Amino acid sequence: MNRFFSLRSWVLLALLTWSPALPDPTIPFNAIRSLYVEGEFEKIRVQLESYLKQSGKSAGAKEKIFAYKYLGVIYAAGPEGYPVAETYFYQLLGLAPNAHLSNLYVSSAVENLFAKTRERFQRETRENSRFDDFGNPLTEGGKDNTAAAESEMDPNPQSAQSRPVNPGRRKNPQVKAVDKAPVWPWIVGVGVAGAVGGYFWYAGRDKDDTEIHDAR
Repeated sequence: MNRFFSLRSWVLLALLTWSPALPDPTIPFNAIRSLYVEGEFEKIRVQLESYLKQSGKSAGAKEKIFAYKYLGVIYAAGPEGYPVAETYFYQLLGLAPNAHLSNLYVSSAVENLFAKTRERFQRETRENSRFDDFGNPLTEGGKDNTAAAESEMDPNPQSAQSRPVNPGRRKNPQVKAVDKAPVWPWIVGVGVAGAVGGYFWYAGRDKDDTEIHDAR
C-alpha cells in the first residue's frame, strides 16, 4: 500500500515539473545571414517557416520582421512564388513601414515586386484611415460618419430639378426696391422746372422789346 502511494507521488511530481519543449524565442540571425550568402535558400525557408509556426503569437516583432523579409525575398525568386512573397512583404510593411531590401542585394524583379507591394500597402492604409467600409469619410476621431451622411441625403431626389441653380445666393432687397421705384415724380419735377424757366425767359424778352420800342 505504501509502495502504491509512493509510486503515485512520483508520477504526480513528474507531471507537475514536466513542461513541453518550447521553441527558441529568438532566430539565429547571423547563421541565417551566412546561409543567405552561401545561397542556401531552402534551408532558410524551412528554418524560418518552422520558427513562425512553432512560436505563433509569442514571436517577437524583431523576429517576425526578419523572417518576413527573408521569406519574401526567397519566394520572390520565381514568378510562381510571387503571391506568397507579396503576402510576406505585406506583413513586413505592417510591422516596419520603412523596411527595405537594400542589404540583401536582390534582383530588379524582386525589388519591383516589393515596390509594388509597398504602393498597395500605402494606398490601402491611407484609404482605410480616411473612409469606412461604405466609402463614407471618417470623422477626426476615426469613427465612421455613416449616420451623418445618410441624414444629408435628399429623400426626394426629383425635387432637385425644381431647385434654383444656386439656392444659397440671395438677391439684395434694397436693389430690388430701387429698381421698382416709381419714375413719374422725376418726370413731373423736370416739367415744372422747364415751365418756370421758360416763363422767366419769355417775360424778360417782352421787357426788352418794350424798352427798345420806347427808345425809338
